[in-house]
Amino acid sequence: PFYASCPCGWDFSFYHILIKPATTYYAEVMSLPENFKLRYWSPNPDDAVLLQFFYPDSRGVNVFVGSEAEPDMALKLGREPTLSDAHGAHTVDAQALRLYITLRGSPEGFNAQKDLTVRRTPTVKLKMNVEITLEDFNGEEFQTNLAILLGIPPERFVVAS
Repeated sequence: PFYASCPCGWDFSFYHILIKPATTYYAEVMSLPENFKLRYWSPNPDDAVLLQFFYPDSRGVNVFVGSEAEPDMALKLGREPTLSDAHGAHTVDAQALRLYITLRGSPEGFNAQKDLTVRRTPTVKLKMNVEITLEDFNGEEFQTNLAILLGIPPERFVVAS
């Protein structure tokens, strides 16, 4: 478990772990904090690791690289990331109960300029590769979104007043 976290969900503890490049690691934790950081100390861009976290919560995540204010949506994949993917490539697989994240070495990362900030987000996962915000889900296309979520044709819905 993560201890010493603030009400905002930030964990102030540091856990240093020695890991080997070109390896996939699986971790089971009691729960993931709302926000946490990952740092991969390797200056070599050819070094990469794939992290798999047991993630029973199907909420989505946003991954911020370095000091970016907005997440790079190109890093949110509709498939399981691999060791050849970019630093920060990730996906949540609700069926396998896994959060996958690729970490890649770089001189900037070695100097703590490419830390990954992982934030859990309130989203609705319509399919494995389709995830939208609650605001968009409840918006103009609510009927279609609900049909996709339930796996039935949208024509079967009737709006009653």
